[in-house]
Amino acid sequence: MLNDADLPTWSQGAVAEARNSISRFGCLRARLSLVDPAVGGRRHPVFAGWRVAWNIGNRADGQRPDNDAIVLPEGSSSISPGGASMVLVVPIYPNRWVHVESGDVLRMRDGNRIIGSATVVDRVAPTNEHLVGRWPPFTIVRFLHDLEGFPAGTTATIVDVFADGYEVEIEGESGETTGLAFVGDDDLEWRG
Repeated sequence: MLNDADLPTWSQGAVAEARNSISRFGCLRARLSLVDPAVGGRRHPVFAGWRVAWNIGNRADGQRPDNDAIVLPEGSSSISPGGASMVLVVPIYPNRWVHVESGDVLRMRDGNRIIGSATVVDRVAPTNEHLVGRWPPFTIVRFLHDLEGFPAGTTATIVDVFADGYEVEIEGESGETTGLAFVGDDDLEWRG
């Protein structure tokens, strides 16, 4: 992937957000062609991390037709106006993109203008990098000390993994779910 030092400061946070999303949900790999500025395309490069609207055909199911995604050009930090490049398209709301398949043509929009089109080459599976060195989802753990109103020893199941902790579903004495909590690594032990 590209070097963050090659990016404008404004795009670095968006690239980090995209990488986190790829770890969790995957993305789409596509061949993007930008409309030439002489016929209404952008006059500025598309930098990695740019969040843009895409028409992915969701109108029929009640969702808006334009759905935002972050663009990550492969092997460079930007695409020149009117240029073309392989890109990763990283949806902001991945659940809205489940129907998009290889071969689909997506329209990149700026308001009512179509400023590019991308032909989907394939779906990229989640990398799961956010799980490296972490307990995976559905691991059963115990609280090491009193947390969020629950006593030490309370049993919980990890439901999501983040860089700074875990979201856990707390179980009552009879196994029913009694709540959710966000806890850190130092708050839990494996329930062996």
